[in-house]
Amino acid sequence: MTVYLPSEMGRFNRWGLWKRVVNSDRINKIPWNPIQGQNAKSNDPSTWCSFNEVRQTYHAQPNQYGGPAYFLGDSWCLLDLDDITDTIAEHKLGEVNLIDQILFLLDNTYCEVSTSQSGLHFIFRIDDSVTNFGQYKKVKDEYTNNKSRELYHDKRFVALTGNCLNDETSHITTIGQERWSQLYQLVFGQELEQKANVDAKPVQIKHHQQLSPAAKRIMQAILDSNTGDNKRLRNWLDVPVFDSTREAQAHKVFDFDHSAEDQSCCNMLAYWTRCDPQLMDEIFRQTQLYRPKWDRQTGTFTYGDITIQNAINYKSAQFNSWKKRQPKIIVKGVIE
Repeated sequence: MTVYLPSEMGRFNRWGLWKRVVNSDRINKIPWNPIQGQNAKSNDPSTWCSFNEVRQTYHAQPNQYGGPAYFLGDSWCLLDLDDITDTIAEHKLGEVNLIDQILFLLDNTYCEVSTSQSGLHFIFRIDDSVTNFGQYKKVKDEYTNNKSRELYHDKRFVALTGNCLNDETSHITTIGQERWSQLYQLVFGQELEQKANVDAKPVQIKHHQQLSPAAKRIMQAILDSNTGDNKRLRNWLDVPVFDSTREAQAHKVFDFDHSAEDQSCCNMLAYWTRCDPQLMDEIFRQTQLYRPKWDRQTGTFTYGDITIQNAINYKSAQFNSWKKRQPKIIVKGVIE
């Protein structure tokens, strides 16, 4: 069995094999314990075994099993996306889509193509801060009635393929409650907690002289993307700074509106940072748009604080408008 998986997974006795069982008009995947010679159970660790035991059995009898199985729980989680053949193809062509959003949110955790070749498995872990998992675990498409998105943290197993999405073995990311909430909203389109007021007041930002690792990753992600944001950021990193419209016109730049460029840049950063004001401020300060006006006090807040909050409000309203235009999703038989 040639399976390329993160080494961290092999250290835990959470393994089994799975078999294909035909049930009326569909094929089910049944977990199997090769040592005990009986079905394994997702809620019974005594029916699980080690990776070496699974590997030896599979090598000896490869035609009897579909592949290795890994049991969730004890911080191990799975995001399963089904029926996304076009989305996978677009990702491999370099287009930024839902897959990139998830990988960015989960810090490029291990992701593999599913057994159907039309879906993806994202495997990751959670820390002790995650206590609010949310009401829903899966959604169904209203038109095909196929399960399209599933998010589990226990009492399930995943039929592994070892077919890494990006042709390389990745690591396992551990996330906390904040990122779980963000992932939940991205997958199900609903927030775990009460939504913040779209017209929320600005927050005062703590300024840093150097970029944080998170800000560096975001900047690199933008510069590596095949989107218009790539060119826009490069332009803002190189654009000359004008302290006034008169100075801009002296350089024959007659349509340069510095404040409008500030807002446009922050609107873009709101998307890439998931509306994190601290990260938005850090990255903005690296551009040539940054000038003393950014730190000028306007009442309690600075011009920069207000510009960032305007961008967050704009993106929040844009997202809410986008959700209203989407087809309704049937969640556990209830139309939301």
